[in-house]
Amino acid sequence: MADTTYIVRESNDSVYYYLPSSNQFVMLYNYNAAIGDTQTIYGMDISGFDTSVQMVVTSIGTITINGSLKKTYDITYATPSHYFDFAGTVIEDVGNTFFCSLNGVL
Repeated sequence: MADTTYIVRESNDSVYYYLPSSNQFVMLYNYNAAIGDTQTIYGMDISGFDTSVQMVVTSIGTITINGSLKKTYDITYATPSHYFDFAGTVIEDVGNTFFCSLNGVL
């Protein structure tokens, strides 16, 4: 079974995670994204090989969570992907809503 531990760090308005195969941190979220910006998301395919997908920002906005205003942006695939389910809404300090349960938070 593959190791599912992730090392993340935050710098300014971006979140990065460590990609062991390239021995570097790569961007996961950019909360200063603008409509039309593209971002490469890296990961492994079902065989364990490195792969990536291009995402494009389709809208930006804000949301209030527990009285705090948070930046949001929606992303979709710039290129088709067979290995990633990453499209959706990204919320500042929360992440991609596809990966977390926001039940009772919003």
